[in-house]
Amino acid sequence: MAAGFSFGQIVGPIFAGQVAQITGGLTVPSLVAVGALLIGAALTLRLPGP
Repeated sequence: MAAGFSFGQIVGPIFAGQVAQITGGLTVPSLVAVGALLIGAALTLRLPGP
């Protein structure tokens, strides 16, 4: 889990910066982040209970 978090902390700003330069704003990178969070939340609902 820590490796996945670290990967996101490294790749996220690089991705957001590149996309922001192409699109001229942070709207698209923000929407991608929202999508990733929603997917993560949906996946946690599929985890088995205790």
